[in-house]
Parts: sequence; structure tokens; C-alpha cells
Amino acid sequence: MTYGVFATLIFPATPMKAWFLTEREKEIAVRRLATNNTGIQTRKFKWKHAREAFLDPQLYVFGIYSFSFAFVNNAIGRYDLTRCQSRRPSAYLKLTILPQLRGVSGNLVWLF
Repeated sequence: MTYGVFATLIFPATPMKAWFLTEREKEIAVRRLATNNTGIQTRKFKWKHAREAFLDPQLYVFGIYSFSFAFVNNAIGRYDLTRCQSRRPSAYLKLTILPQLRGVSGNLVWLF
């Protein structure tokens, strides 16, 4: 998480705002982005891009991975719950919610 915050603060959103590039390097970066049609920055939503994203197999691979990750973590968490439930009934709520939060956070990581 620390690296993510660091990268967000240090690395620029576009090549034109890159403090570590010279003007010549910025020009080369912009031309390279123009040739492979990735674009620099668009503020308008385009349905064509949404359709392209849903047709990308990576979306489904990451979705399956996230689901299986959350499923295994919740299964392990439920096993801990049944094991600890007989010992301390007051910890039931904590042991029920924590595994769900792990699964949700694992899915959110892949979304963003």
C-alpha cells in the first residue's frame, strides 16, 4: 500500500507532466502513444471503450482469480469461525465480518 501511495504521488499521469523527462523525451513519449492508439488523457466516456473492455479476456481471468481468492479465504475464515465459536461466543461477530472484508478488499484490488 505504501508503494501505491508513493507511485501515485511521484509518477505523473501524462508524459507532458513528467518532471524527470526532457522536452525531447516528452515529445518521443507522446509520439509513441499516438502510434499505438493508447491515448494520453480522455475525459469523455466512450461506449466503444467499455465494449472493448468487456471483450478483453483479462477481465474474466482476473474476475475468476478474485472470486477463487475470496472463496478460499472465506472458507478458511469460516473454518476458524467454527473452531473458535465454541471457545468465545463474544468473538462471533468479529470472526464473521473479518473474512468477508478480506474477500471484498481482494476484489477491490483487481478493480482499481
